[in-house]
Amino acid sequence: MLNFKIYLQLLIVRVVLAIICGATATWLVQNDPRHYTRAYNRQVWSTLKFLTFVGWSTLIITGTQIILYVSNVWSLFITDTNAGGYFIAHTIYTCIYTIFWLAIAASLTDSLPTNCRLISQCPPTRAATVFSWFTLIVIGIETFFLLKEVFFGTISAVDPILPTTNTKKKAPKKKAAAAAPTPAATKGNPTAVAVPPLPHTDSRLIERLCIQCSTVDSAPGSVFCGADCVLQARARAPALMALPHGHYMFRTIADLFTQTWQHPTSRPTIQYIYVIVSTEEYDRMYRAYRAGVESVGNFLSQGLNEGNEQFRWHGTTRECRVGDPGNPSLCTSTSCSMCSIIRYSFDIERFGPRWGRFGKGIYTSAVSSKSNDYQKTLQATDWSSLLLNNVVIGNGYHIQSNSDTLLQPPSEYDSISGLPGQALNYEETVVYRNDAIRPAYLVIYLTPQ
Repeated sequence: MLNFKIYLQLLIVRVVLAIICGATATWLVQNDPRHYTRAYNRQVWSTLKFLTFVGWSTLIITGTQIILYVSNVWSLFITDTNAGGYFIAHTIYTCIYTIFWLAIAASLTDSLPTNCRLISQCPPTRAATVFSWFTLIVIGIETFFLLKEVFFGTISAVDPILPTTNTKKKAPKKKAAAAAPTPAATKGNPTAVAVPPLPHTDSRLIERLCIQCSTVDSAPGSVFCGADCVLQARARAPALMALPHGHYMFRTIADLFTQTWQHPTSRPTIQYIYVIVSTEEYDRMYRAYRAGVESVGNFLSQGLNEGNEQFRWHGTTRECRVGDPGNPSLCTSTSCSMCSIIRYSFDIERFGPRWGRFGKGIYTSAVSSKSNDYQKTLQATDWSSLLLNNVVIGNGYHIQSNSDTLLQPPSEYDSISGLPGQALNYEETVVYRNDAIRPAYLVIYLTPQ
């Protein structure tokens, strides 16, 4: 993966060097041109004029790229479908200008030793030669990075100079018998719920930067670019990190929330999303469980996520107003279910004396409006909240009738998928292991009327 932070620094260095070369060449060409025409041979004179053009055009093109990126104007004209084309165009431009700078540096170096003794202003000409070589080195490094990404990398997964969206890849259309319902599976089953797999990639996205360092593109399906930024974020765990409205994951979650709202009430719009940063210990236990489920079910080979991991909604009680505008801090109350889940994840032992229709487990749903029925805030507020969780579905046992004495799924199954029809109006997913689920995002929206 191309390191965008380093690449951006190279672009800035190139702009500075281009300014020096362009200004020097412009001064030499415009300062007493008749004298220099007589002193320089035709090769040097033509090279200086060409350097003037290349230097200023480099400044204009590269400077414009930097400004468009910093000001986030890319989002106005770059989408999933054309980001790869822009990347290729930038690579071609960089290769062409590498040839230009090589020709300039080589021509000046070849001509100056036999002509400099005749020129009263030779030091500026030599300076132009030296800085031309410096510019060539910088743009040569950039070209190497870009060509390496083109031939050995995956420009569909990383758009380093155009940090907007990823070019979509078509996943194989396979399904497992135990998988939760997919859009393809709903065609003959009107009660099935269309649940996008993790990660969702249909949105037209405008921003992929890591929310920790804000310089490198985040990894696919994540909001962080790599392990270093994850460790930095975990230094203050458990905590909430606001997800920018322009970030691709914000749009992904907002789309999922809207698409899975099935109740006849007004459909609210997500206003705020927070990334839940948990400790390494809790994540490690979750990853270990997911890997164990995968080793048995081999879901990756079926075109699914590891352990058949999917997004599921969960509604719970807020004693405080965590997540409301201007309030990202967790409260200290041990009876606040929302803050307890964010701090320590889910705990079946806190379920309470009254079990659900599928026994003693952790209940989630693919339907956002169903989970909304279970959320409430004890303080006066106009805002509602839901948790979006990573859930290891594994081999899900589909059931339509109540079975309120369950303590675990049937043998050889990893979860219960309650389907609408008899006892349910909307889908439910139940897991019976604490390590089968982790809260990923806190979603805040205006309470529907």
